Amino acid sequence: MKPLMSLIFLVLILPQISLFSMAGKVEKIPSKPPARLTIQNGEFLRYGRYKGGEKYGEMIFVTILTNRKDIGSCAVIYNETILLKGKRKLPTRYTDYGGYAVVTIVDGSLNELLYSIPDNTNSKTAQSENAVYYRNYKISRDEGTMEMEDRVWDGYEAKTKKSRAVLKPGYPVWDLFYGMIFGGRFLDLAKSGVTQIAIPEVCKELVPMFYKAVKPETVVTPAGTFKTIHCSTMVADPFLGQLLDSFMREAYVLIEDSDRHLAVRMHSAVGEDIELEEISNVLAGR
Repeated sequence: MKPLMSLIFLVLILPQISLFSMAGKVEKIPSKPPARLTIQNGEFLRYGRYKGGEKYGEMIFVTILTNRKDIGSCAVIYNETILLKGKRKLPTRYTDYGGYAVVTIVDGSLNELLYSIPDNTNSKTAQSENAVYYRNYKISRDEGTMEMEDRVWDGYEAKTKKSRAVLKPGYPVWDLFYGMIFGGRFLDLAKSGVTQIAIPEVCKELVPMFYKAVKPETVVTPAGTFKTIHCSTMVADPFLGQLLDSFMREAYVLIEDSDRHLAVRMHSAVGEDIELEEISNVLAGR
């Protein structure tokens, strides 16, 4: 990485990858799905976002289990991002949320995603050019590529960047946003394999990362009491690991030690905390 790119990475990109602690030994084997994974169809998860102890936003996810002819058994994860000071409210229908991801169950890998941070000064649909940030990724297994489109609205115009990354066969792939919440859920932490992470703002190639289980930890959140595994997430690249270790070593994620593998609590290197606050089901009673 060139010196200028390193500086840009630390100044502009660091807050976006703040859930990742990067250092340690280099892993080479690919991550694999857990032997058992329990997800209820219609599962609703609400996470609170905190800065300096003050809540400023929420992330909401609804998971629908389905089967597609092209990829088989999969989970479609709908997402909405809400800022408490904004005017945009949570849509009544989860299909109207600002984004979604499709995850293949057999390999615990992202297949496609659309993700946007809406313009919270109004109530316009998030999945549009009015979004402050818009991301659209599609994976082609046959071609072994990941097509990426990122659009940022700076208040005057939408600036779009398109790129393509080559997949490493047999290795699951995630982006940073969905990966921080669901990467550890669909992959077996005990085997500590490598996952490819898309960070097109930094690198055209996918960045290899892996989880490291540190210790068991019991935590209490508004959603209940959970027995978790305290994990750090590291870059499987010696240079990047050394570059970011001193900045990222305080980051961690707590993942439930059960067949659900829920991400319960996360702390970023820039001081943001994300905590699971509600678990319910949008299909209950149907």
